[in-house]
Amino acid sequence: MIKNFFDRINLPAYIRFVIGTYLWGLLFFFIFRFVIFIANLDKAPLLSTSEEFVLFVKAFIMGIRFDTVISGYILSVPVLIFFILNLFKIKNTILNRILFYFIGILYTTAFFICSANIPFFNHYFENITTAAFIWSDSFAFISAMIFQEWTYWIYLIAFILLTGVYWVIFNKIFNYQLKRIKFPNSKNKKFYLINSGYFLLFAIIIFLGIRGRIDEKSPIRVGTAYFSEYPLPNKMGLNPVFTLLNSYIIDKKNKNGFLAGIDGKNAVKEIQKILDRKSTRLNSSHRT
Repeated sequence: MIKNFFDRINLPAYIRFVIGTYLWGLLFFFIFRFVIFIANLDKAPLLSTSEEFVLFVKAFIMGIRFDTVISGYILSVPVLIFFILNLFKIKNTILNRILFYFIGILYTTAFFICSANIPFFNHYFENITTAAFIWSDSFAFISAMIFQEWTYWIYLIAFILLTGVYWVIFNKIFNYQLKRIKFPNSKNKKFYLINSGYFLLFAIIIFLGIRGRIDEKSPIRVGTAYFSEYPLPNKMGLNPVFTLLNSYIIDKKNKNGFLAGIDGKNAVKEIQKILDRKSTRLNSSHRT
């Protein structure tokens, strides 16, 4: 039924492939978010059943928005390349396969972050950030922590199984859609108009998906997820890939900030200049 509808509207095969990839990506992101929800039910607000249901439905809907941001970034470049190939009627199996692995590897990386986020969230009640790498310089410590904590193995095994299922489904979508591409033999203006129109439409959709909102406000932020006064549904809506990348960007900005790279003594001197003080000690007249 859906295939017949796509055929009637002449939807290009690469867009069908992208839609299928996006929807399956949402499903797998949902699975990781649902695990967070189940593992932290004890932190759920004490409300009536109907109020609690509405609250968490909103959290999962908010999650779709953040998941769409990540999927938008993953799919944006492949969509552009697919459009160019389609427009010039280039059926390049090797390039298609490269794009296939490009998308698959990025989604796998995103799923790995989501999997690592589960024990992080359970322990700190926060989505994963660059704080998770605080011990990254100590390989021995990280190895001991992973091998000694059996619950980490559960999440690792679950990640491997889910990723295996994802690649099987993803490969089927690829084989079904992109290996059946057919172009008209003659130069048909309608072909170019339809393809350009669909690309423009989906480029706008992807752009809005990355922004996370339609209105003129700033793009979606971490604070956007805080729609209620209860912490669990607020934090559940966030995508851990989003929070990790967001914290990385903030860290980079801080490292490039005013006191970045300044040693302690020089930092004190700079602060003294700003405060117009000659010493770090308080004047005795200020003491009580």
